[in-house]
Amino acid sequence: MGIKLAQAKRRVIHFVGDGSFYFSNPSAVYAVARQYNLPIMTVLLDNGGWSAVKESTLRMYPQGEAKETQQFASDLGYGTDFSAIAEAAGAHGERLSDPADVAAAVARCLAALDAGQSALLHVRITPL
Repeated sequence: MGIKLAQAKRRVIHFVGDGSFYFSNPSAVYAVARQYNLPIMTVLLDNGGWSAVKESTLRMYPQGEAKETQQFASDLGYGTDFSAIAEAAGAHGERLSDPADVAAAVARCLAALDAGQSALLHVRITPL
């Protein structure tokens, strides 16, 4: 939102993983963006887990039990519809799982953004 405030006439699009988004109080982000007319677009890459936990475990225990069993306590699952969280705070939300739908979903998000509404494109990708 700071970039949008500084560059009011430009589109602001940022990319974030599901773990970071999940733990960053997203409803507040979109509520503030709406309140101060700072429309932003989020492309959320959902791999169903929090890579920071997995990667730090592997750095600390590169040959440990977690690696052997592929259990990193970083599974967030695919159950959360992040686009609905954005919609609840007044943003446009899209949930994408079929690559064939990318162009149309991006176009709808950009149209919302250009109309002054924040947008979130929730993209399911290969699991963590």
